Amino acid sequence: WINRMVGQFDAAISDMNKAIELNPDDSVSYWERGACYAHKLSQITSIGKDEKKSLLNKILQDYKGSVQRNPSSLEGWLSILETDMLLHNWDDAISNYGACKPYIDSREYHLVRAWLGCLSLIFAGDPVEEEDRKPLDDNSIRLRRTQWCVSEIDSLLIELEKEGFDKDKLNRAKVIHQKFIDHFSEQQM
Repeated sequence: WINRMVGQFDAAISDMNKAIELNPDDSVSYWERGACYAHKLSQITSIGKDEKKSLLNKILQDYKGSVQRNPSSLEGWLSILETDMLLHNWDDAISNYGACKPYIDSREYHLVRAWLGCLSLIFAGDPVEEEDRKPLDDNSIRLRRTQWCVSEIDSLLIELEKEGFDKDKLNRAKVIHQKFIDHFSEQQM
């Protein structure tokens, strides 16, 4: 875990491979390895579409491995939901949005789930119900910048815009994204 914290992602992945080899039932090691791959991906400045998709699928498999070993892993579920979106797997994201609901136990995690779920619904062309948006509309829920990273979704929105994604869906998604960002106590970096 220390290697990941100091940005040594290859070393951290190696550590997690060893941890999984020693204890294949430890859900945290799968989540950590997926997070290491995700951090490594975020630092790659030039990557082909197929290579990026392959790496995202590897990340997704680790997050799923975490949830299979510990179905109540909040970070695992939300990471699956986000990675499905990054892969443009809107229907899978919506399915996981529903599947994780029983495990979400804090207002903050309900907010993150609502953000990712509403974005998935919009991208798929499905309606967003008031119940789906409720945590996003509750401005008493505050997050610190260190609690959740939005850069992957920022990048997704830029990518979809460049690809000529449906403008109406994209505009609705940007509204939801901004509603989520408005919950941060600190200014955006």
